[in-house]
Amino acid sequence: MRTPPNTSLLDIAKALGTDVLPPGPAPAGGGLTVSPDGPPAPLRYFTWAYDGDAAGVVYAAAYAAIATPVRALRSSNSMGSPGDLIDRTAQNTYTNSEFGAWAALDLGVGFPLNPTRYSLRNRSDGPGNIIRSWNLQGSTDVGEWSVAGINAATWTDLDRRTNDASLTFSDQWGHWDVTAQPNAYRYIRIIMTGPESSGNWYLTIDEIELYGVVTLAPNLPSGATGWLTDGTHYVPYY
Repeated sequence: MRTPPNTSLLDIAKALGTDVLPPGPAPAGGGLTVSPDGPPAPLRYFTWAYDGDAAGVVYAAAYAAIATPVRALRSSNSMGSPGDLIDRTAQNTYTNSEFGAWAALDLGVGFPLNPTRYSLRNRSDGPGNIIRSWNLQGSTDVGEWSVAGINAATWTDLDRRTNDASLTFSDQWGHWDVTAQPNAYRYIRIIMTGPESSGNWYLTIDEIELYGVVTLAPNLPSGATGWLTDGTHYVPYY
């Protein structure tokens, strides 16, 4: 694409039927260059309001159509299915009793979360088998969305809880802050590090909700090879 002297990015954007990013007046094109790097990614904040709220990332992805739908997976399924973790429906759901039982979420491409807080909901049946010791973990390198892929990935501990008795009854929510210095992660996992309240290794979490900052990177349109920029504003370059 060739641009006449003094053509503004706004004129180019109008001709292409696209937007200037970030929005706002764009100067004339005397110093335009093509860059593989796009505009600064906007941030979206997901702030905890109360346990079971509609302010988290998982709820937004499922019901507000702002991202690729979240995927859920567990180390095994004794009762229920992994989807129970993200459907906001009370379920009696749990894994097999196995050392290091886990539940993982995939937040989707282009939706990395820098987590600051998380909520867990206990299953709907009975006062026993309640999680007591676990780690919240994040990963960026899950190669395959499978039990083997989750086990083979590199996981960073974001929060560690030992003999935590915050959850005591059915359907109860609890929340905890991320205690490590977080980075942005596409994949999040809860992994048991000790037996539950009945002395077994059933992971009986019914819901997971996440809070923090998401970086929403602009997508380069199909056919574009880079970004035409004046150093501040950007339009796709074809």
